Amino acid sequence: MQHGPRASLTLLAAALVLGACQGNRPPTTTQDQGDVRAEVLTLRIGDVAYVNGIEIRFGGVPQDSRCAVDVLCVAAGNARVEMGVGPLRGTAGPTYLVVVNSLEEPRSGEALGLRLTLLSVSPAPVSTRPIPPEDYEIEVRVEPADGPG
Repeated sequence: MQHGPRASLTLLAAALVLGACQGNRPPTTTQDQGDVRAEVLTLRIGDVAYVNGIEIRFGGVPQDSRCAVDVLCVAAGNARVEMGVGPLRGTAGPTYLVVVNSLEEPRSGEALGLRLTLLSVSPAPVSTRPIPPEDYEIEVRVEPADGPG
């Protein structure tokens, strides 16, 4: 994972604050279950999960150009997803912005020894209405960065 400039951290903070303000649903927290080799998480904006003590927060979908299900498209499009990856619980340190895509590269990113691979983004777009941010849900595979690809 490349360490972005200060602007990336500012963007992450804004996305996390915006995500936390969406809807009235409190963030979901997934507790550790030992040393996990690979785990698939389902997250909504603002949700927090802990894998091996590291915090993973779904910050948002800043870009979504996926083809709507009710139209014929020349290209499938892409959804860009932002996740914040923070240090071990109880320790100080920066939160890293991991940006991954549904169809374009990069499909996975690394931070704090974890590889995050975007598996899916839902709901599917419909041409007659935008997707409210609180409706987005992602599936992401989390595994050690040195684990199987």
